[in-house]
Amino acid sequence: IDTKASAPAISTPLALTMSRGACVAPPPQAAGYCLKFSADFNPLNLSPNGLGSFTWYNPGMWWESPAPYNNIFVRDSTLNLVWRRGQSTADTSVSTAAQDGSYYQAWHYGYFEVRMRWDPVVGAWPAIWMIPIQDITNPGGEEGELDIFEGQGSTPDVFYGTIHDWVGNQDVANNNCCNAYQLPGTVHLSQFHTYGVLWTPGHLTWYFDNQPLNTVATYAIFDDLKQKYYLILGSQEGANWTSGDTSGVSASSIWMQVDWVHVWQ
Repeated sequence: IDTKASAPAISTPLALTMSRGACVAPPPQAAGYCLKFSADFNPLNLSPNGLGSFTWYNPGMWWESPAPYNNIFVRDSTLNLVWRRGQSTADTSVSTAAQDGSYYQAWHYGYFEVRMRWDPVVGAWPAIWMIPIQDITNPGGEEGELDIFEGQGSTPDVFYGTIHDWVGNQDVANNNCCNAYQLPGTVHLSQFHTYGVLWTPGHLTWYFDNQPLNTVATYAIFDDLKQKYYLILGSQEGANWTSGDTSGVSASSIWMQVDWVHVWQ
């Protein structure tokens, strides 16, 4: 499955319920940046059919079928993404891009952070990731993929942060060799934590609760300013990194709850 000289956010007109360009205090790792996108899910502003002028869209992964809409809801200003056994797709996700790419919010460079919690049970595969809008509008070319965070319920104390260089359907380069970061035993991911990544020209640094985990050099495709990356929030079910694999899964439902999303540039 993600600078002060950064390119501006690119979008088509949207009916938004979010802050734009507000210069409020950023976290230390985003010093000097301004808040370009802020979603606190009050309300959700979810498209009813994956199209049109909205903030969020189902499915998050445009090539998949939408999850049941009653598995995506807001309670107490918190977004709930729920996988329930028997649903038609193994993924309950939303994104900032319409299924046909006609409306979207997308960015290049910046600090991206999400405050959330998730069910650390076998089969859980929570993910926060970014891919270019060009994947929808002009698929098949070379593009990056930035995984801000992925988790596996079987290893709930591991933070996975990954980048990929895709050419067509071929994953020609990635950092899978060194993308897993052991979290302290005192950390409980069923509680709210902040997951983030700082993306600057040539580099990415992952953060957990504002503490840096790892920095990697990016592939050249990540500095192609024509590619604008939209956000995907997903509660996927998939044991052994395999979507839809229910091996050893006893849970009838798996939850991911998101408090807020921030994009700083």
